[in-house]
Amino acid sequence: MKTLSTVPFLTLFIALIVSLLVFALLFWLAKWAWWPSRTLPGNRLRHQRIRLHLRLHPGRGHATVVELFWHWGRFASWRLSAKARPSLTGWQRWRDSYAHSVFVGRAHYRHGVRVPVEEHVLVMSPPRKGKTAWLAFAIMRYPGAAVCTSVKDDLFTLTSGVRAAGGPVHVFNPEGYGGWPSTLAWNPMGAAPLEGLSDLQS
Repeated sequence: MKTLSTVPFLTLFIALIVSLLVFALLFWLAKWAWWPSRTLPGNRLRHQRIRLHLRLHPGRGHATVVELFWHWGRFASWRLSAKARPSLTGWQRWRDSYAHSVFVGRAHYRHGVRVPVEEHVLVMSPPRKGKTAWLAFAIMRYPGAAVCTSVKDDLFTLTSGVRAAGGPVHVFNPEGYGGWPSTLAWNPMGAAPLEGLSDLQS
């Protein structure tokens, strides 16, 4: 039979055990989230997908937050933009990062990733994953002239109205995809010498 003197001790003991279990669980989750293991997990693909959905560091082989900040963040693009846009002051380049860089997306811990305008980017993903929408957004915010090639009229439909506000927009569409007429023409034989022109045309 329990006495009144043993009830507080038992309650305190249970509370202590529960607190230790909760602390151990939280410690394990924190270690898993912010201290990736040096060994590869058993199911790497599932492990990586879970971490990507939670905006955590994907694991070994991926850039750290410090590397993202120094090479691909807003500060990095501002630091490197003095050569690409020397006509802008440091404050203008810091205030408007779209004037010298392209926003790629957000990496782990929602760190913004930017690419300077003089860099090259290769985007690879399965169909219907937002590549065209991302490219359209980048084209609309691109600071200078842009030459876009596509087998569909999606990019022109999404970006021509916004780009027209900053200057003329031309389309070369000899097949008439999407019902958009060409605003310019190109003759591949125009620059060919007269001698031997019949051989080239045949």
